[in-house]
Amino acid sequence: MIFLWEGRKRMGLTRLILLIPSKILRSGVLVEIQVQCPHCGEIITSTADTSQGDYSTIEDCEVCCAPMNIEIICQPGRVEEVRVSLA
Repeated sequence: MIFLWEGRKRMGLTRLILLIPSKILRSGVLVEIQVQCPHCGEIITSTADTSQGDYSTIEDCEVCCAPMNIEIICQPGRVEEVRVSLA
């Protein structure tokens, strides 16, 4: 995956753009998941990369911007369990 920082600023924030090679998209290892923010309760849609096995990541809520720890238990092409906690 390639991360690209967008140079323009909106409301003081710099946006990060994620470019995913088409080979990875076609392979079926990216799985869409929905998680509930432990801070504000909003449902957030994200993408899990199941090619690397189980992992955890910290993502900011799209609504309240608070960080949350997302733990993903997976097999290639399939998410078995998602756990979300305060980061």
